Amino acid sequence: LAAGAALAGTALGLVLRPVAANLSDFVVVCNTIIPYHCAAQTWGIRGLLAFAGIIGLSFLTFLLLERGNRSNWLGTLGLAAFGLLAGMTANALSFPIFGELAQAVNVYRLGVVIVPFAVWGIVTPAIRAVRGDASLAIVGAGGALLAAYFLLDGWSIGNRFLRGAVLIIVVAIPLAVMWLKATRKPSGPSWWPISATAATFAIAAAIAGSFVIRPLNIEYVPVAGLKEWGSQVAEVVPVGSIMLAPPGSHPIRQVTGRATIVDCKNVPYGGDAWTEWRARIADLGGLQQCLDPRVKTFRGFSAVTLDRIAQKYSAKYMVLSKSHFAEVVVELVRNGWKVVLYPPKEGSVNAVLLVKNSDG
Repeated sequence: LAAGAALAGTALGLVLRPVAANLSDFVVVCNTIIPYHCAAQTWGIRGLLAFAGIIGLSFLTFLLLERGNRSNWLGTLGLAAFGLLAGMTANALSFPIFGELAQAVNVYRLGVVIVPFAVWGIVTPAIRAVRGDASLAIVGAGGALLAAYFLLDGWSIGNRFLRGAVLIIVVAIPLAVMWLKATRKPSGPSWWPISATAATFAIAAAIAGSFVIRPLNIEYVPVAGLKEWGSQVAEVVPVGSIMLAPPGSHPIRQVTGRATIVDCKNVPYGGDAWTEWRARIADLGGLQQCLDPRVKTFRGFSAVTLDRIAQKYSAKYMVLSKSHFAEVVVELVRNGWKVVLYPPKEGSVNAVLLVKNSDG
């Protein structure tokens, strides 16, 4: 009864605090814009099993608690893990009503709770081995779940030989160590199984390129050249002005502090704003360029098309890449546009800023 009440309370909380005002619109957003976040039906069997591996690892932490504390685990982490697994399954199978409901309330938010405990689940067999009570079943379950994550989708390692090497380092070696520990008579606490697991994970992360030692940098845009260019644009473009810019170049809005017509990053989660966003992205080349960087719809626009879009949205400024600018500059000048800021000679910024003459 208590478990049922807790489950109902969790479901009610997700419904009362949705991520969007219009749940059906958010389902469309999930399916078209961010399927990797909340459209499990598009993940494929490999992605689903890898995600299930993470959830399963969080379940293993149940074995770390004393019997008197396991009810607390069931009402917190256990409930979240079960809800996430059930929601993902309903969504993946497109189960009537519940599949879209899982998307609409974004049940995947529960992953924030699950992932930290999945890390503890990785070392659960090692901790049990330290206690001297690690059974072969526990070691085997931990290894299978970890293998499911890494072998199927972990760290997105494309090279199969490198993936195999990482799998051996991360799974096989710690399993072998813990297997030996579990099958031998305990001779007092020993932390070497946990140390071996931590060391092999650090090595594997370094091999996969996921572990890089660097100083802490909490800046949202850590590229100095881009921020400097943004400051220069802010000096030229008055506050309240609108710029026509490539939808895929979403950092422009952040570094300049000036409005753009639309970009691929700042997507409304429903309602009138979602309808307007779709209309604007259609005018600027369509949704596909947001989903596939190789699609260059906007960059193929002629000067006449660019000028027409700018007029429609009252954009007095325009940002183009150097290559696009070179193709349309003559016609843009004829239509009354002029360059006010060229890209710096050095650095990664290659954007040209133009302004429409008041009499153009």
